[in-house]
Amino acid sequence: MTSVVIHGAYKVRAPEPCFIVELTIKASEEELSFSEVLFDANIAGVGVRTQAPFNEHFVSMDGNEVLGDYTYGWDHPEIWKGDVRIVFLMHFLKPGGSIKTPYGNVEIPKFTSRPERLKKIKYVSPY
Repeated sequence: MTSVVIHGAYKVRAPEPCFIVELTIKASEEELSFSEVLFDANIAGVGVRTQAPFNEHFVSMDGNEVLGDYTYGWDHPEIWKGDVRIVFLMHFLKPGGSIKTPYGNVEIPKFTSRPERLKKIKYVSPY
């Protein structure tokens, strides 16, 4: 059965609160549609706005090597079979909240410092 585990959430410098989310999809059988990974953020003065991932990257299963951006999955469809580790950026996350995925909701952990191995992942505006 396919499931999701979040390894960490790390703050990045951005004009709005933004975080790198690192997770593994376990026992993946098909390509994940990132548009199905969502967080309903309650933004002060704005209200609830659904957030989606952007600047997605594939990383090695030990998390030590960035394999490529979202296009890596198109060029290497075999990456989606078995366990796959990815990172992406998402705005306005709150620890204790839940990110919705096609495989169930996963709790957002407390934010920690970004590990050196993910320093290559930079904020790029999704707008």
